[in-house]
Amino acid sequence: MENYVISLDLGTSSTSIIAGLIDESAPYSIRILHQETVASQGIKRGEVYNIDAAQKIITNLIIGAEKKIKRTANTKRWYVANIGGMSYRCEQRRSDMNTQGQTIQEITINQLNENAKSAIFLSDNEEVTRFIPMYYSLDSGIPTRDPIGMAATKTEGTYLVFIADKESIGKVNSLLQKDRTATCTYTSASSKGTILLTED
Repeated sequence: MENYVISLDLGTSSTSIIAGLIDESAPYSIRILHQETVASQGIKRGEVYNIDAAQKIITNLIIGAEKKIKRTANTKRWYVANIGGMSYRCEQRRSDMNTQGQTIQEITINQLNENAKSAIFLSDNEEVTRFIPMYYSLDSGIPTRDPIGMAATKTEGTYLVFIADKESIGKVNSLLQKDRTATCTYTSASSKGTILLTED
């Protein structure tokens, strides 16, 4: 199976696309096959104000990128679009619980995560687009990504939470759904924007 990623960055002044082949032998490594940048249309400061104009730009960029990708039965493509702006924000959150020196189990971590999620304050027009556990600290010790099987009196989780304006998310979803039918919300920790990810 060959996995390709096509990544779009939707900005006010320009829209860029990169297509690459995921290198399965080297984690987090992508071999770039295509890159192109054009002037943006229909997007300003993270807001889509003209879906048809923006979608035309995206379609042309995707067509150019897909020409660089082999189409076989063993090919899978991932489409990723990033858009940042004042309608999106990223927050770091922490949650802790008394684990009474017991061995940490999966149910313990799930409860800790749920406690962190329930403590997030949202206005009526906001939604959480991504909740990412970063690491866990046991008794204020060295952080670990997988504390299951360890013992601790106090367990603390640190998370990245991405929050977006519902209307803005809806516009970006509509923008991509004109070209890709199945879209789900995903977020980028590096850009602190919103990414929509589609598996083809």
